[in-house]
Amino acid sequence: KKDGEEIYWNIKSNLPDFLYKLAKLENRENDLEVDFENADLLISNKSLNKILEELLDNAIKFSSLDSKIIIKGFREKNSYQISIEDFGRGMIFNEIQKIESFVQFERGISEQSGLGLGLSLVQKLLSINQGEFWLESEKGKGTKAKVRIRLFQTQ
Repeated sequence: KKDGEEIYWNIKSNLPDFLYKLAKLENRENDLEVDFENADLLISNKSLNKILEELLDNAIKFSSLDSKIIIKGFREKNSYQISIEDFGRGMIFNEIQKIESFVQFERGISEQSGLGLGLSLVQKLLSINQGEFWLESEKGKGTKAKVRIRLFQTQ
């Protein structure tokens, strides 16, 4: 911890186990492919775990058993990017826009798809931590959820 900021140390040694445990609950641990470049991130373990739990949960929900879910984390300039990709039903541009506008404006629970609520939590946690979140998807091919988080730099 520095100046009240929480730091997620050594994500390479901590995150994969956490993700495999989650996937195992849905019998999907064999579908996971996890590859993290090590880093220390400016976010609490609790927040990052919650974000990834929501995103992995969606990937599991919207893809079928025995289809891969690929989770990658890598440094990119002064930030760290994590992507969670599934090969499920995917979404068309309008569907992504609907979700993104729901996530940004939370227009009432009645409008939320199964996806909206978890993603608005993801968005909240990331904005508190000065991170970013976006979706890329292709109908019939799958969805990639991407998260960008600040790196903790010691210098």
